[in-house]
Amino acid sequence: MTDTIFFDVGNTLRIVIPDKAFSDAAEKELMELVGATEPHDVFFEKLEKRWKKYRSEVKKTLIDAGEMELWSQHLLPDYDSERVCAHAGRLTRLWRDHDGRRVPRDDVKSTIIELDRRGYTLGIIANTITETEIPDWMIADGVAHYFKAVILSSKVRIRKPDPAIYFLACRAIGKEPGQPHPGRGRHPQGGVRHHDPHRRTGHHQERASGDHPPSGLHHHPHFRAAGHLPAAE
Repeated sequence: MTDTIFFDVGNTLRIVIPDKAFSDAAEKELMELVGATEPHDVFFEKLEKRWKKYRSEVKKTLIDAGEMELWSQHLLPDYDSERVCAHAGRLTRLWRDHDGRRVPRDDVKSTIIELDRRGYTLGIIANTITETEIPDWMIADGVAHYFKAVILSSKVRIRKPDPAIYFLACRAIGKEPGQPHPGRGRHPQGGVRHHDPHRRTGHHQERASGDHPPSGLHHHPHFRAAGHLPAAE
């Protein structure tokens, strides 16, 4: 029986809503923070090109850069390194905000509460460039205490589908893949599950078809709101 569920976040728990005014404000602040003197379109065309190159590389190496490395070595290596590093965390948030607003899916909180009530151990495994956005959302929505482990590629450096990130998550919650603890959760399909659908969201694209966990962890591609969960036993 499944007793543990690890969620992805992008396009699973949260989605992107286009908001031009919000995106424009993010782009303006990003340029101001780094002291950009180039025209807006030239600056972001360069940034987009470097971003795509970085994404292509990390999908092969399965190693993510931390925020300071991302900005000083990959995205803005031609800008003042100390200034870029000083604002790296904020720059990452602004870069993501230029896609639009990220908001929870309907019923996400009630579903998390219901899964916890049913006895599941919950965690998050996410490929992400930001170290703070997901924890900030969890705190703002009052769901932080429901998740026993939050594994972010920007912090641990390992990316899905490297099996190491899944095993790290299992170690963090003190469980072995495929070895459920009796009395926790009720699902007939075994062990530890990972929810991570096919996704394509603006500039931050993931194709999760290759993001399957290693043997002993079970991939489930769909998020179900509380009203659509199977009846508890």
